[in-house]
Amino acid sequence: MDDKESAAPNPSSAPPSDEVSCDLRTIAALKACIREAVARRRGEPTRVARPVDWHLLAAGLRQVEKYADIGSGVPDLPRFRGPFRLLGRLFARCVLYFARFLTNRQREYNNAVLNSLRNLAEALRRLEDNSREELRRWQLEPKHLPSDSAKKAA
Repeated sequence: MDDKESAAPNPSSAPPSDEVSCDLRTIAALKACIREAVARRRGEPTRVARPVDWHLLAAGLRQVEKYADIGSGVPDLPRFRGPFRLLGRLFARCVLYFARFLTNRQREYNNAVLNSLRNLAEALRRLEDNSREELRRWQLEPKHLPSDSAKKAA
């Protein structure tokens, strides 16, 4: 029983906050080493989150916008010349008119999906900005652990 009492930590002798923060950093480093070892054992490389390429995403959305309004206009048909072009455009206009019941629904669906993608991209951008700002704030401010006087006041 004497061994158990001597092994128990003494709550009245709390280590200084510098020592505690050093211990916490050591624990975090140890956890990272363990995660890397587990990843190596599994044969999985450690994944680092890459930031989203916002310019590429915006370019993709602009490209999709071009084709979202299906059936909204008659094609130019530049490969046909003269009266064949007029006949081809007339035929295309007739096909679009009779297929309007399909193209209207498809156009509505395309625009709804495109708006959802825009909203998701904007929400993801805000989330990335907020997490980057919070991470920066955590790195700049010192880690404050509650002291004994703060515990007593509470």
